[in-house]
Amino acid sequence: MPSGTLQKETAEVSSENGENPQFYSKTEEILEKTNADALSEIRKILVQPEEVGEVLPSAFQKSSKSDKKLAEATLPIVEENIRQSVQRDPKILAEALFPVIGPAIRKAIAEALGAMVQSLNQTLEQSVSPKGLRWRIEAWQTGKPFGEIVMLNTLLYRVEQIFLIHKKTGILLQYAALDSEENKDADMVSAMLTAIQDFVHDSFNESEDATLDALRVRDLSVWVEHSPDAILAAVIRGNAPLTLRKTFIEAIERVQFQYENELDNFRGETKTFEPSKPILQECLQMQVGEEGKPKSKIFTPFNFLAGSLVLLFIIGGFFFVRDYRRWSNYLERLDSEPGIVVTETKRGFFRHEVEGLRDEMAVNPETLLAEYGYEPSNVKSNWKGYQDLSPQFVLERAKKILNPPPTAQLSLEDGVLIVRGTAENSWYLEARNIAKGMAGISKFKVVRE
Repeated sequence: MPSGTLQKETAEVSSENGENPQFYSKTEEILEKTNADALSEIRKILVQPEEVGEVLPSAFQKSSKSDKKLAEATLPIVEENIRQSVQRDPKILAEALFPVIGPAIRKAIAEALGAMVQSLNQTLEQSVSPKGLRWRIEAWQTGKPFGEIVMLNTLLYRVEQIFLIHKKTGILLQYAALDSEENKDADMVSAMLTAIQDFVHDSFNESEDATLDALRVRDLSVWVEHSPDAILAAVIRGNAPLTLRKTFIEAIERVQFQYENELDNFRGETKTFEPSKPILQECLQMQVGEEGKPKSKIFTPFNFLAGSLVLLFIIGGFFFVRDYRRWSNYLERLDSEPGIVVTETKRGFFRHEVEGLRDEMAVNPETLLAEYGYEPSNVKSNWKGYQDLSPQFVLERAKKILNPPPTAQLSLEDGVLIVRGTAENSWYLEARNIAKGMAGISKFKVVRE
């Protein structure tokens, strides 16, 4: 409101009311109204989208470096925006997370496959050994899988030291060990791991996202797990299963979650991370396998019984394989013999059975048993008669039925029975009538010489 208008209204009130107390009340109302209008006009001038856009970035930066109250205040808004974005178009968030989820899934699958291959290799190595037989009996008695029994008896490892290292500075934040005397070298080991990590990046031209996962020195292995702000390194003696990595991953995730602010604002004070030591101590696991147990005597009742069972198994296996080969060869021989058709076979422990069709002109199958180490009592045969229409059997059958004289010779050509030579007319007539009813003969022909 212009000042001239304000003076005019004040003068009017003064002239109308004189020294009346209501004069002062009216004056205060006019002044308050004037101040509110003035502030509204100033706010319209200053609070413009362009000016706010220039101020907000610096305001967010200052808040993130101080108390992060602005981030906490805007967190519900961001969460609601993400929720609405996913409801509207999930593809946007999926494309944004793809570069992160892809490597994580591949790493998880690789570790799972590695653990499976390691377990499979150990199972195969032990499955045919004397220990493997004893472990199979143990698996049968306890109801556990054989692979699990092998893992319990063959793995021997011990996690001796755990290092929690700040990722950016390489400073040791916290340390846990089975032997307290090893604590004096903790800072040196931490510095060494940081130096090796830097060496890998510089020497092999790896990206900043590449991480050192493991290294080995004789019987000691160092497994390394990373979080955005920290590194967990475990010193392991022996052969540890790859499933142990899950314990380390869960530990570093808990540290990152519980101490995110401390890690982000770390300035060299390590006392803040002393409460995290129990998390590290949970990683100090140990697995004692068969080698760590007292050695037992060789000649024990159990070993004697196991050895006897193995010997019986070997002997039984030998006779089983030998009989299997004999029986298979015998059946192959029957299939190759003309005039014999095998329809069903049964292989038993002490006696076998075979059924089929057999032409009376074919070889007797029982005469072949001796060639394959069988007695007639070892094989039960059930053969049904039939006529094989092969030319050789048709001709043999004709010679047997027609019984030609020595001066006459029979031959079969394309179903035609040919008689060459001389014979009595009565035999010709009888042979012609009989040949018409014989299977495999379509015509009777006489060739006189």
